[in-house]
Amino acid sequence: PKEQGVNTTIEYLVSNLTENSAKLLEGKKKGDKVQVDIFDFDRTLDNDKVKTSLLDLEVDDDREISESFEAQIKTIKELKLAEMNEAFFVAWLGEDIKDEAAARAQVKKAISGFYEQQANNLLNHEIKKQLLELHQVDLPTSYITRLIKLNKPQISDHDLEHELEHTVEDLHWTMMLNKCVEQENIEVSQEDIRHGFIKEIEGYFGGQMPPELLQTILGNMMKDKKQVEQMYLSLQASKVFDAIRDKIRIKDIPVSNDAFNDIVKKFNEEQSHHQH
Repeated sequence: PKEQGVNTTIEYLVSNLTENSAKLLEGKKKGDKVQVDIFDFDRTLDNDKVKTSLLDLEVDDDREISESFEAQIKTIKELKLAEMNEAFFVAWLGEDIKDEAAARAQVKKAISGFYEQQANNLLNHEIKKQLLELHQVDLPTSYITRLIKLNKPQISDHDLEHELEHTVEDLHWTMMLNKCVEQENIEVSQEDIRHGFIKEIEGYFGGQMPPELLQTILGNMMKDKKQVEQMYLSLQASKVFDAIRDKIRIKDIPVSNDAFNDIVKKFNEEQSHHQH
């Protein structure tokens, strides 16, 4: 191994290997070593993901990484399909799911929920955009600019313009939200926040975790004022959008799965560009 080099241990699926890496490893056994191009190892990862996923480096680690690495095979495992019996379904999806029909229904529900959430995100963005355009307000941009410069004396003109745009939009949207909250008598309770955290935890862990662990994580999150405030604001905005959707006519437009994924991808790219 290279002195002060990067060492890591990973479990890997052969199906994720690039054609070149698969040929290098073909016929090899436990203990064998091969030289691999780490950036031509996994066909599913770009260079940044190689650093974080394969080499276990931090995102901001700016060390220059050579493409040549020595890989040693520690263990070889064979994956076999599990028998689709009650024990399998209970371990996978919980005690309420005990046969294939119930499992299919549960998976279908989860997939439908995912696409519904994506569609709601697109709709909420459009609602926000329309509200901001229809209800213009004059905000003291000169004053806001001075505040930004005061807090960030070294800020460039380009970054100042970018931050001013976002700050003004955020203030405008906060004013709109507060008005809707007042008009619709929207409230967010402690129980709402608890349920929000539980949904978040279960989503992260795939819905299957010991109740004791769930309560421990939930208790820690409820003690974190910043997380509680973020969840409060998220739930408040969600309730505002729910109230608005009840007052507008929504027309469903059938699209293929590929077309919908393209729409979501374009939206996410625009949002990422907008944030930067």
